[in-house]
Amino acid sequence: MVAVFAIFETSSIDSSDCQIVRISAVYGRETFDVMMQIRGDLDYRATAFNGFTKAGDGTLWHCGQQCHPVHSQRQGLEKLAEFIEECRDNDDDVQVNIVAHNAHVFSGRVLTRAFNENDVDFPENVFFTDSLVLAKPFTVRGSRRLRDLVEDFLGRTWDIDPVDSIKKARCLKNVVFHLARNCANERLFEFLERDSQTQFRHSAYA
Repeated sequence: MVAVFAIFETSSIDSSDCQIVRISAVYGRETFDVMMQIRGDLDYRATAFNGFTKAGDGTLWHCGQQCHPVHSQRQGLEKLAEFIEECRDNDDDVQVNIVAHNAHVFSGRVLTRAFNENDVDFPENVFFTDSLVLAKPFTVRGSRRLRDLVEDFLGRTWDIDPVDSIKKARCLKNVVFHLARNCANERLFEFLERDSQTQFRHSAYA
C-alpha cells in the first residue's frame, strides 16, 4: 500500500458543485502542488477559508499573490493521476490510499466528480481514507480541525503560512503517523485499514 497525504482547496464549501483550485500532496519526500483555473468566481466563504480570489481579468490570486503557473482542470487532474502512478512505480496492483481531512463528506466526492466532469480516467486501485474519522476516537476536545490536531497531538502552534499548502500536507501526514504509533499503537498501514469506515474506493463517490 502507498499512502498519499493530500490537501484540497476549492471554490466553495458545497461538495455538489465546487471546483478544485489547488491540490497539494506528499508521499515520502515527494511532493505535488498544482493550482487550477475555475469557471466563475469563488464563494466568499471559501475565500475566507483558503485565501483564493479571482480577479476581474480571470487571473487567480492567493493571499494577495498572483498564482503561477495555473493549469486547466483537466491538466491538473492528469498531473495528479501521473503523480499517483509515480508513487506506486506504475504498478496498478499496488493500492494507493489518498489520506485527506473530511475525505468522505467532501474531498473524495469533489475529486471523483472532477475526474468525471473533465473526462480524465481515475487511476485504478485507489482508495480515500478520512483522517477526520481516524482522529475521532482520540480527540480530547470537540474540535478535529487539522490545526487543532497539530496543537493537541504534535504540541506545535499552528503557524503555517497560508500559501504553503505542502506544509499543511506534511502536518496532516505527521498527525496521522502520530495517531497510528502513539495512540493506536499500530503500524501506519494497519491504522489506515483498522476501520472499514475510514476508506472507500473512489467509485463509491461517483
